[in-house]
Amino acid sequence: MPCDELQYYPAPNAPAWTTVLDSLALRASAHQQDASAPFGGAKHSADADVDAWQQRLRRTFCDLEIEPYLPSRFSARLSTLDRGELKVSFLLAPGQTATRSMTGIRRAPVETFFLNIHLHGNGFVEHRDGVSQVYAGEAVLIDAMQPYRINYRDPFRAACIQFPQSWLRERCDNNLDSSIARRLSAGTGAPRVLAAAVETLIESNAPGSTDDISVELFLDVLTTSLKGAECGNNSLAAGVAMRAGLLRRYLAQTYREECLTPAMAAAALGWSVRNLHKICQDSGTSFGKMLLNIRLAASTQKLVSARQGHQQISELALECGFRDISHFCRAFKQRYGLSPSRYALYHR
Repeated sequence: MPCDELQYYPAPNAPAWTTVLDSLALRASAHQQDASAPFGGAKHSADADVDAWQQRLRRTFCDLEIEPYLPSRFSARLSTLDRGELKVSFLLAPGQTATRSMTGIRRAPVETFFLNIHLHGNGFVEHRDGVSQVYAGEAVLIDAMQPYRINYRDPFRAACIQFPQSWLRERCDNNLDSSIARRLSAGTGAPRVLAAAVETLIESNAPGSTDDISVELFLDVLTTSLKGAECGNNSLAAGVAMRAGLLRRYLAQTYREECLTPAMAAAALGWSVRNLHKICQDSGTSFGKMLLNIRLAASTQKLVSARQGHQQISELALECGFRDISHFCRAFKQRYGLSPSRYALYHR
């Protein structure tokens, strides 16, 4: 199948909301060079050879074995956008199976989760607990440290978001076994909310930069979607994710205030303090952690910006709402693995 044909096959059974991500997938595959475009800073590839495609997927995701259904007519595209340790990829490809074996895990262990959102084409995910059929407009969480096989018999389009497992395990108290390979059904509304969060990840930032606030919003939505799928109440999960997003946006505007409290945030949003803490808990975090992460994210932006090149670390910390400089330095190193000064030197 020629590359151009991959862009135009119809998706008659996909829910209407997939149009947004589908449009981004097609724009990504067009290899836009405009730096202001959502994928202007992305890495693109178009492979007309199965071996080249397999190597591309291994470099982007993990050690996989690819078997196409029609190797003689193979043509595929992949576009990937970095958001720090989180990556968003769009795949347009013909029917194939992708296998993650124990041999591949031992050869190249990767403690990563993949959230696959299926935009067109139905597939099967084989995993240790059985087989899940995933339809267009649905999503599934995959653990790169467990064997699995994804099977597409027909051409497909998909979005894949990959991120460190620790990010999600911290929010779910490491209780994620029942969520692995669990289908997030289109009828529940969870993939729709996830798609909006992914769109925010792509659109909210200049290419090549990081935006911890949009990443945290995505993790909020995913955490509540998984919890909702487990208890069978995805509409509640979507509501929690939306309110967590409102709280995060409020904190993104007010994090500079040193004495910001849950009571102040609750009053500004028209909630009770108890309701605010419940929303944070259902999102797998706390008010203090959410505020700390937003302040740390703001500090990274200031550290790497040219105009902050000669600013003292203590001044920067105060600007970001930290009263205790030693606390700022400890929290920063715990989060990013480097001291603020080393982080600045590394990223400038």
